[in-house]
Amino acid sequence: MKSKTYNIAFSGIATALAVVLLVLASYISVAEFFFYILAALLIELVLNVCGIGYGFLTFLASSILGYIFFPGNIYSLSTFYAFFGLYPIISRLSFLFKNKIAQYLFKFAYFNLVLFLAKTLIFAVLFPVLLNYNYLIIFIIGNVEFVLYDLFQTQCSAFINKHKKKFIKHE
Repeated sequence: MKSKTYNIAFSGIATALAVVLLVLASYISVAEFFFYILAALLIELVLNVCGIGYGFLTFLASSILGYIFFPGNIYSLSTFYAFFGLYPIISRLSFLFKNKIAQYLFKFAYFNLVLFLAKTLIFAVLFPVLLNYNYLIIFIIGNVEFVLYDLFQTQCSAFINKHKKKFIKHE
């Protein structure tokens, strides 16, 4: 069993790296989602090594510090807050269901809730022009992308679990 000090230090380093990635996402907008995915993988790493509590604190701290270091980009960072950063935790919570179908329904429910809130809250206020697009098209494309992202995130989590002893010498 790892010590509390080790877990705090490990999640602190992951938080610092995640904040760097969030700031990079703010400056290099072409690779914004790439940096969000890398930051989410750091949260996944903390979840696998230290547990869900430390993973959630890593998400929370990196979100707050990302906003502090780049406050002008709150709308862009909200993508990380609402989905990429929180999704590894949601995915881990889905394992509370023993049934695979229930796990997927839980994850899809979360994603579609985020998608619905983004459409109604953000687009209605900030980008009313986008409301002219058919929500069904956004829903279908978003869910296809979600399935691909979930497969990617699941494979990364399995890889981290399988090889974490090689990366983490402290056991």
